[in-house]
Amino acid sequence: MPVAAMGLAIARPGAAQETLEGRVLDAETLRPIAAAGVAIDGLLRLETGPDGTFLVQLPEHRRLEVVVEHADYLPHTQAVAWNRDGQVQHFLLRPSPIILPAVTARVGRVWRPPPLGGFYERQAIGVGYFLDREALDGAGRRVSDAFRLVPGIAVECGFNPHACTLRFTRTRDSAWDGRCPIQYYVDGAPLRIESIDEMFGPDEIGGIEIYNAATVPARFKSARSARCGVIVIWTRR
Repeated sequence: MPVAAMGLAIARPGAAQETLEGRVLDAETLRPIAAAGVAIDGLLRLETGPDGTFLVQLPEHRRLEVVVEHADYLPHTQAVAWNRDGQVQHFLLRPSPIILPAVTARVGRVWRPPPLGGFYERQAIGVGYFLDREALDGAGRRVSDAFRLVPGIAVECGFNPHACTLRFTRTRDSAWDGRCPIQYYVDGAPLRIESIDEMFGPDEIGGIEIYNAATVPARFKSARSARCGVIVIWTRR
């Protein structure tokens, strides 16, 4: 842009003038900003060149307000005084924050661990015997009552009807001496249980899996379960 035209817009005819050289830079990278709009006292408007510079003639001993704007940067206002030394005035612009458009996320099916540790998946396979909540609700006041109709399980209450024990009747060891300690699992972890009635009430259990020695899944297999079978109890957590 013609420098003379800039001067005429700022200075009165015959007034002493000095040339202001300004340079507009990125405040973070210090790279020159081309095509930045420069407004001086709201009267004169010009643009920076490819190297970020602009020239303008100013009245001597006058203080002016310079506003620099660019579409990619925040507006910057800076007071400039007449400078006989002719030093370049730097105007540092900060980048505008990037505002991203609103995004609407649609959540599909959320994966959750299988209920009761995979109880229903194994029940669908059909290997083993399963007692779900319906079976437990109709069994009686004690958990052991639900086992009275389970094939291959004996319920022994002895002198204490509230502390019954369970055993498999169709194992090699039970045929020999009538005893074969069952391997219990509670919520997936092995646990020694003498009387299931002393450990749980019917309302505390979500499901029970019963496997004789020949049908124990690999997840619950151990040296004891291979001989005497497994009972897996899932609590209503």
